[in-house]
Amino acid sequence: MADPMKATLFICRAHGANPLALRTLLKDPRVAHSELMPSCCSPEGQDQIALHLKAGTTQALVVAGCSPKHLSRYQEMAGAAGVPLARVAVVPASACKSPAMTDLALSRVLDPRASLSAPERASERLLLVGDGISADQALRQAVEEGIEHLRMTSSEVLTEGNRLIGGPNDFILECGEEMHRFGAALLAMDMHIEVHRERLSEAPGTALLLWGGEECLEAFWTELGQLRNGKTYVIAQETPFPGANELLYADAQGHGMTFLRSAQAEVRSGGVMVHDEHLDEDVLLPVGQVIIVRSSRPPEAASLLRLFGLPMDHRSAEMEPGRSGMPGVYLAGSAYTEFAGPDATMAARAAVVAIASEMKGPQVTVPLARVDPEKCSLCLTCLRMCPYQAPQVLEDKMSISLLRCQGCGLCVSICPSQAIEMPPADMRFVIGGVSK
Repeated sequence: MADPMKATLFICRAHGANPLALRTLLKDPRVAHSELMPSCCSPEGQDQIALHLKAGTTQALVVAGCSPKHLSRYQEMAGAAGVPLARVAVVPASACKSPAMTDLALSRVLDPRASLSAPERASERLLLVGDGISADQALRQAVEEGIEHLRMTSSEVLTEGNRLIGGPNDFILECGEEMHRFGAALLAMDMHIEVHRERLSEAPGTALLLWGGEECLEAFWTELGQLRNGKTYVIAQETPFPGANELLYADAQGHGMTFLRSAQAEVRSGGVMVHDEHLDEDVLLPVGQVIIVRSSRPPEAASLLRLFGLPMDHRSAEMEPGRSGMPGVYLAGSAYTEFAGPDATMAARAAVVAIASEMKGPQVTVPLARVDPEKCSLCLTCLRMCPYQAPQVLEDKMSISLLRCQGCGLCVSICPSQAIEMPPADMRFVIGGVSK
């Protein structure tokens, strides 16, 4: 029988923890090493903890009396030493008035099942973040689905000092003294549409430029419908008349409008210079007025993605509605997905339906992958191939993020060194959709 796992306990005094309240845990048989430090979160303290972890004499780490905001840093150090991230815990100073919370933290990090399964669902609340039509439609669907929800604007979430902790099934958004707990988040935001008009001269004629995707079509068609007098040139990179809207194209041609397909245009004092793709040459359109219909991503869209652990230029490309690739985080709206116009609102509703189905159904026990550092050759195959960006290199060692891993097993099958292992899935939760 394998020896029972043991943890290292560091007590941080920098935030007012009372070490006397924890004295009974210093000699706990589950604690292989305990140490009282002036400040665990200082550079000197972190160096000492990292050095102890690298010695390889512990299987778990508990830091009592420190601020929870340093958890990610302790997890990085543990991951570099081959300690699973689920076996790292921080107990804040406010919870160190008695040994109860620290004792609970020890039990959790030493639970042999802790590194094999995703955290249990602690909240069935949905946080809906965003403004505009997609967010409005998502809210209506949440009401229809009967799921508990909280809607916040992007500015409310991104207020200075706010921070996000936890992970899927148990997110916590700290807003000053308020703490909002939720199991999943839906970021719903649409592109900003702008119609720019510029008078170049008193010359007759108008150039209408479409510099945007499908989200701009309604505004573009509105402008097109108002141009019925005088010579009009319409410039777009792709056809703005898909499907049944060819009737609009026929009507515009009947009013003498000229259509050019071009990805390049330069506004000059004498008109608009475009590169005609059919003629393969530059053409100067002598017009006195220019109307440009374009879209732009709201600047706060990138900040929201970064807050929830996604790349700032990320767009959802998943087959399932709203999936972002980050567990517990869903995306809707033309700023985050390829859907626009009516499709964007339908996609936002579909994302909420998917979230509701997941929250109301039984929680599946998902097996998570683990890396054997002795076998790993750091070939980075798993890092490049994982669809959930779970593998990460910390201090020249590969580890798997417990928050990102979805137990798909792809990394296990493609690892050339066979350094990744995963326990069998618990199929009882899958058969018939109910737990047996």
